[in-house]
Amino acid sequence: MGEIVGFVCSKCNYEKSYFLGVGFNDLKEKNLYECNNCRALKASRLSKPKCSKCKNSLLIKLYSYERTFNCPKCKSEDFNFEIGGLWD
Repeated sequence: MGEIVGFVCSKCNYEKSYFLGVGFNDLKEKNLYECNNCRALKASRLSKPKCSKCKNSLLIKLYSYERTFNCPKCKSEDFNFEIGGLWD
């Protein structure tokens, strides 16, 4: 099974969901990372992914989503974890 994590910006109402884990496929696990440079979020199966926005190679694997992140749309620090669930 995989995990669904969803975020909503409390300033502009932008929503984004990430489907993480492996599900029933025999693929490599997809994890959520945060760029140490621009703070963008990225879901990836790679063990050392690069940031899609600033091309920085220092991404930090996230184990907890219970804090605020930068909103990809309005750039405010109001992108909050709102939705959690499981997928197959």
